[in-house]
Order: sequence, then structure tokens, then C-alpha cells
Amino acid sequence: MIFSGEYEGKKHFDMVLDGSKTRTTRLSGKYQVGKDYAIQPKRAKKGIEGYRILIDKKTKEAPDFWVGDYPDWSISYKDAKSEGGYMPEEFEEAFKKLNPKWDGRERWAYEFHVMELSEFYTWKGGLKK
Repeated sequence: MIFSGEYEGKKHFDMVLDGSKTRTTRLSGKYQVGKDYAIQPKRAKKGIEGYRILIDKKTKEAPDFWVGDYPDWSISYKDAKSEGGYMPEEFEEAFKKLNPKWDGRERWAYEFHVMELSEFYTWKGGLKK
């Protein structure tokens, strides 16, 4: 899973590794619950050695309602904090900045936790070293 970009992407990447970011919202629904993914700082970069993200929950989100041609989104305070310590309004602005081509329609929220490699091998049924 890639956490790239200028300031926001770097901030999110660091927060994933320190455990303070436990939720990410994406335009794609391609990630699956129960599967693990590399933590990548940028596209085409290798994942961080020794760590994996495990998806715990996947939720398809849609706007609460439409005001004319514009969607009205509201994310809970708890979910905004899990996204990177945001207030709900701050999260929506950061999401739009990180996803400038987003059409304002559906998006996918993923709750996850980070596993260290030794924990990962045990979880996968391998031998713990």
C-alpha cells in the first residue's frame, strides 16, 4: 500500500509506522480484508523491510447527501483521528488534496494494523524466528 505525496503523504507514512494512523481512505476497492500488503513510501519503491499492513475492515463510503451538484461528506471524529489525527473538515480537505481527480462519489475506507515481520510469519503459519 503506497503512502506517497509531499507533506501529507510523508506524514501519513510516518504515522503508519508509528501506529498512530490505523485507517486509510482510497478511491479503489481493490484491497481485501484479511490480506497483507507492503508499506511503500512511493510508487515503484520496495516495501519497508520487516513490516506489513493487515487489512482488518473495508467499508464502501458514499456522500451523505447531495447539495445541488455537489456531494456533502461527513466523516466521524473517531475516523478522522484514525486517518492521521485530523478533525473531520481537515481530513476532507487533505483527502481532496491527495486525490485531485476524485469525482466526489464513492470511496473506500480501510482499517488496518501494522505487523512486524516476525508476527507476520507466525500469523501466516510459518516458523517464528
